[in-house]
Amino acid sequence: MICENCKIEHGGKYGSGRFCSSKCARGFSTKAKRSLINEKVRKTIKEKHPWIKNVCKWCKNEFKVVYSKRHQETCSRSCAAKLRMSSPEIKEKISKHFSKIAKRRYKEGDTSIGWQSRKHIKMSRPEKFTNKWLLEKNFNF
Repeated sequence: MICENCKIEHGGKYGSGRFCSSKCARGFSTKAKRSLINEKVRKTIKEKHPWIKNVCKWCKNEFKVVYSKRHQETCSRSCAAKLRMSSPEIKEKISKHFSKIAKRRYKEGDTSIGWQSRKHIKMSRPEKFTNKWLLEKNFNF
């Protein structure tokens, strides 16, 4: 005989010979009950809370969300970021924040801020050509 729960061959001692142990017999019962309960809950949720259609505040495309996310304003994370960055107050706040960080780093002796960090990056072919030409002509740059 093969156990209905774990699919292992057995002698047929438990559950009218359907299971290999009392644990499998109990587990099978709870699995069946759990799946019935889950199906009932799933149906009631779908009936009570269908998909909600929203319009993205940034790109104006229509999108669907589940009921629990009905207050979602944008269709994606990228649209949410663009919407946040479109606010002048947010831009100003971010600008001040990074300016403060740059000033603090400069006071601490970090010189890799801004254009000075380009010395650590490999130059492109046009940059090499321009750099060589400027050095040959003795330009200060």
